[in-house]
Amino acid sequence: MSTDILILHLTELHFGCKNRFAQHDPANLGMAFAKAIKKDKVSLGIAPDVSHVFVTGDITESGHPKEYEQGAVFFGSMASALGLSTKRFVFIPGNHDHAPAMSIRNSLAMLPAS
Repeated sequence: MSTDILILHLTELHFGCKNRFAQHDPANLGMAFAKAIKKDKVSLGIAPDVSHVFVTGDITESGHPKEYEQGAVFFGSMASALGLSTKRFVFIPGNHDHAPAMSIRNSLAMLPAS
């Protein structure tokens, strides 16, 4: 049994209507991405399967729920095609991963009454 691990790091995906993949179905894109990873592993002679996925910074364009839904479909499809549990994903949000108006509203709500 190999003790080697393979960590996949994805960053700056920016799911949303201006995303470079916006014209593609996120489920099909996730499967195609997994297929490309498997193909490249073979061609590069990498033995271990992906054991963890780290997704950092700017998962979305602007933190809207629809953008997160697109990401969830992509990640779920990719995980399934890789035979990997989504519990093996680590998400670290970036500066685009919040809705500014909501953040301002929440911050104002926490201020003491004058």
